[in-house]
Amino acid sequence: MDDFAKKQIFIKTLAETGLELLSASTAELSIRELREEKKTNKMLSEAWDDALEHSKEELLRTARNRAIRGTEKPIYQGGLLVGYVTEYSDALLKFLIERDTSDNKNDNKGGVLLIPYSETNDVDFEEEIKKQQEEYRKCQILE
Repeated sequence: MDDFAKKQIFIKTLAETGLELLSASTAELSIRELREEKKTNKMLSEAWDDALEHSKEELLRTARNRAIRGTEKPIYQGGLLVGYVTEYSDALLKFLIERDTSDNKNDNKGGVLLIPYSETNDVDFEEEIKKQQEEYRKCQILE
């Protein structure tokens, strides 16, 4: 299989999964080499970004379906299937509502810890972590 065909497999798998390493492995390509080529190959870079965007949209579509339409779960009695119940995900629905109604779509209320970089190492990391944890708790209380 030629290199172009392998890259097509990579992009297709990336669009389906959103997983770069799995996609490279499936296409029998080196993720390290792909990442290097992405820096200089505009066509690969655009296809890569489009594939990741497609993957994210599919993930959100799936989450929305599970939150709103639910999923069918089997009910067993005495080892026999007697029916199904539809289960909905309130947690997913809450996430989607917050995401779609947030004033700032890029806020960091998700609990991401940001550690500042300092060449002089004069940052007290433990103190910085405590500050950020306190800020995060305040955000949770305000919600």
